[in-house]
Amino acid sequence: MHLDFVISDLLLILSIGLVAGVVSRRMKFPAVVGYLVGGCMLGPGGFGVVEQRHHEIEALGELGVFFLLFSIGLEITPGELLRLGRKLVVGGSVQMLSTAVPLGGLLLYMGLGPRAASLIALAVSFSSTVLVFQALAEQGRTSDSVGRRVIGILLFQDAALVPLLLAVPLLLGSSSGGLLWDVGSLLVRSIAFGGGIAALSYLVPRLLMPMVCRDRSTTSVVLFSLVVLGGVTRAAHVLGLPPVVGAFFAGLVLSGSRWTSQIEAVVLPFREAFAAIFFCSLGLLLPASILTDAPMRLAGLLAACLGIKTFAGALALWSTGVPVGLSLRLGAGLAHIGEFAFVLALSGLSAGLVTPEQYGFMIAIGLMTLVLAPPLLRSGMAAIGQGEDDGADEAFHADDVEEAVVIGAGPVGQRVCSTLEMRGVDVCMVDISPVNLQQFAQLGFRTVAGDASRPQILEAAGVRSAGLTIVCVPDDEAAKGIVKGLRALNRECQVLVRCRYQGNCEPLRQLGADHVVSEEARIAQSLVDAL
Repeated sequence: MHLDFVISDLLLILSIGLVAGVVSRRMKFPAVVGYLVGGCMLGPGGFGVVEQRHHEIEALGELGVFFLLFSIGLEITPGELLRLGRKLVVGGSVQMLSTAVPLGGLLLYMGLGPRAASLIALAVSFSSTVLVFQALAEQGRTSDSVGRRVIGILLFQDAALVPLLLAVPLLLGSSSGGLLWDVGSLLVRSIAFGGGIAALSYLVPRLLMPMVCRDRSTTSVVLFSLVVLGGVTRAAHVLGLPPVVGAFFAGLVLSGSRWTSQIEAVVLPFREAFAAIFFCSLGLLLPASILTDAPMRLAGLLAACLGIKTFAGALALWSTGVPVGLSLRLGAGLAHIGEFAFVLALSGLSAGLVTPEQYGFMIAIGLMTLVLAPPLLRSGMAAIGQGEDDGADEAFHADDVEEAVVIGAGPVGQRVCSTLEMRGVDVCMVDISPVNLQQFAQLGFRTVAGDASRPQILEAAGVRSAGLTIVCVPDDEAAKGIVKGLRALNRECQVLVRCRYQGNCEPLRQLGADHVVSEEARIAQSLVDAL
């Protein structure tokens, strides 16, 4: 009979999740909002159809967290983090600290204990990477200057989730050895786990994955990915680390290889299905009386959350070079509470650091901020275009560049070189053919003949001191080699790359290109505009 109840409730949760997801997408709200509202309707805060009595449903919901973190690990590569550099570290840390410190102080003033206040304040500092990235993609802003600053802040949050989850046991303070013993023990276990991850990151893409993929079986790739996910997660649990941390690092082990996109395509359906169960089950935790017993307290906390997060987001963007007015508009777009906030707070609830009532307040406030997120994001994204004339997107303003290198002396490179020269930029032309460079040398340009993927040629062209390098070669594979080589010589230089095929844009960005112009995408858009 118990199994019958579980199956019935699970079917009901999946059905309401399906309906809520479809409705929320048609209303242009995040699917997370639909799942949470659906869970609230099913639970004691709504019609009371499903009770929080089955641990099996909770376990299935937690699988959603595993797949969410696994997919985040797949998307984050060390090269991406290094390329974002200051945008990630400065912007991300400023945003999280500027949210957590004042909000934690407010919660302490309201009577919460230091541990609960710290955990909830840090959880609320998270925004939704998925929502903001989708908004940037719709506006075509994922690779421009301001867009990459926003993405850097969000990636810092995603990466920060792992150490924060590791810190939850420290907040308990349950060890008889004291805080110093707890910190030392956690450090030793984390180092051991990190060493294993480093070994796997070397072995999996070079030895194990090629062996598995030798027979070209999709089933083998799927099973191998699940074995890695389960094995790393189990290892984290054995070492006394949160299992969800293992899920993140399992994704990191499989990231950055040519099989990553195939693994993502297979994992996505599982992630979405279990995420629907997870967020619906969160909605079940919302107490029935939370909206009626303390509406003014709820409204006050909502206003404080939006105000603090808007200020924190604006301060973070301003610290990376975005103008004040644009920072405030975009800061409001980051003022919602993201899905990983619920993951961190749920860990606190399971550990006894957060009470069900406190967690219920957080769910209610998070739900309301997510409802407000779409219009705030649209307003912020629209402000990027308006702010470009004020210098927000300074990535390729030639006025800020004294030296530039143009690689490829074809028709495209010739026009780029002439434009830069008219703007007073000292330009060096590079091409594999001395014949193509002859006319530029006669006009007084600095020229270097040779293969630009070779460090010696890039050194001779002055890439180390150049503020801007534009790669105009018509071969995407050659462009990848050039970008990789010039990034080894100069990590600060701004890199603009011509790309023939849309599928090569992301690999070029991962290698270090700041901006990629796809011929395929531009031609497709021109044809659509002509219809």
